[in-house]
Amino acid sequence: MERSRHRSDFTPIYATIKEDLKQRIASGELRPGDPIEPRHKLMEMYGTSWATVHRAVSELVLEGWLVAAQGKGTFVAQRALHREVKVLLLNEVSTWHDSLLQMMEGIRTEAHARYAAVSYIEVPEGRIAEWDLDGHIAVVPSEADRRLLDAAAEKGARFVVLGSDYPERPLLPCVNADTRAGVEKAMQYLMSEGHRHVGLIGVVSGFPNYQREVEGYSKALQEAGIDVNPDYILYRTPDGADLVQSITEWYARHPQITAIFAADYTSGLATLSFARRAKLDVPRDLSVLCMDELPVSGMLPVALTTVRQPFVELGKLAVRRLLTALEGHPVRGLQSLPCELIIRDSVAKVSARPRAGRSVPGRRATGWPE
Repeated sequence: MERSRHRSDFTPIYATIKEDLKQRIASGELRPGDPIEPRHKLMEMYGTSWATVHRAVSELVLEGWLVAAQGKGTFVAQRALHREVKVLLLNEVSTWHDSLLQMMEGIRTEAHARYAAVSYIEVPEGRIAEWDLDGHIAVVPSEADRRLLDAAAEKGARFVVLGSDYPERPLLPCVNADTRAGVEKAMQYLMSEGHRHVGLIGVVSGFPNYQREVEGYSKALQEAGIDVNPDYILYRTPDGADLVQSITEWYARHPQITAIFAADYTSGLATLSFARRAKLDVPRDLSVLCMDELPVSGMLPVALTTVRQPFVELGKLAVRRLLTALEGHPVRGLQSLPCELIIRDSVAKVSARPRAGRSVPGRRATGWPE
């Protein structure tokens, strides 16, 4: 049976294949346990490539509509997926890839545990206004997207914001890490090690979480009686282009800096690259602390001290709040989860730095320093 390939100008073929298969399942044409057509047959039906078909089928497996049995084929999932969690992927900045993957894993795990399918929708730049937010999780909206969020809330749309929050709109249903408190506590740790000249690098304009980091950084300094020097804050472009060179030029203007707090893992890795090129020993010459935890953070040449955001847990919480809203129970306001400081080797005391070649014993902090 030839399937229709008609689609709107900006809908990719893989998305059309996914929607067709989901409609066949929802209508009963394909029942639980039924096999779907092999990939080569779907290629013929849709007149497309193996890669396109493979992406469509693989995403439906991840979303819970299908199950794959090695050597046997792909089948409609046995359990009834009577609800659907729709995820709008907004502002997909390439340098956030690892963080987004962790949130998606949390969404997938929690949705499937609650017998809900998941649909991921990549919103083309500038087209967010074309979507009705009702029934969606909006991932990492920017400050510029707030007007759409406000309008949707006023219309009674049931949605959840994941990875951003808006204090000036306290009733918007948001799920986020408490990055402001996380940065504040991390700065207190740096100052307890004697650092008074601390730079904040890698801030991206226009996104709430980075603004929360600036607020936490500033509050910690002010409470310690230290003036906030705006020149100590270095901004970056979303793609991180020329970041190492920007750090090099910035540091040359501020050689009194003894520690750097990197606003995300991209900036943290760029800082380590800068230090290597500048022949600065970390942490003897320069202490480095980074927002966000990478799987390799503890395996770098200098194990990186980080502030971990609970991305998987945030994804799970967003699903729970959305399903609560879809069941008719109002969901309002911000629900935040705490960050965790993980202390390793990249921070040293200013007054008693280790000699070259000597590492500071790493340790994992489950709480904050006294």
